[in-house]
Amino acid sequence: MVVSHISFECEKIRKAPRYEYLLPATSSGNRSDPGCDASWTLKNGTVIAVRGPYPNFTAPAVHVEDDRLLTDHCERDLFYHMDCIDGISEEIQFHSSDPTNAADNGYWWIVLILIIVVLCLAAILVFRRLRRGRLFGRKEPCQNVDKSSSDEPLV
Repeated sequence: MVVSHISFECEKIRKAPRYEYLLPATSSGNRSDPGCDASWTLKNGTVIAVRGPYPNFTAPAVHVEDDRLLTDHCERDLFYHMDCIDGISEEIQFHSSDPTNAADNGYWWIVLILIIVVLCLAAILVFRRLRRGRLFGRKEPCQNVDKSSSDEPLV
């Protein structure tokens, strides 16, 4: 079994707007062999990409080839595993000292939309109060009082 550890900085593997994990040249040369199963996993064991004649991937992976994986953000730890029928196996650990976090990068636009909606609602309320003249504590002028409702007798 060939085991390798690759340390890197996220900016060095960034191919805007993605991150490219490139496998180093190997002596086995079996990465494109159909008799080999290869997968990319996160530290917790979740498989995010499977290489083969019918590549399959899930977030954060966006593309997989025989010798590379593209993701939408930089992971702290990512693993490549390859097992072949002829007994050759390979494991490569990619370790970043400066990972990006998907939660930090992925949800900022939702917060921005919520802020805009709240500001629009506040502006609507302020303008409605301005139109009615009640924004600064002014009272509306009294309406004409109906004189027929007084207690004085009608002549």
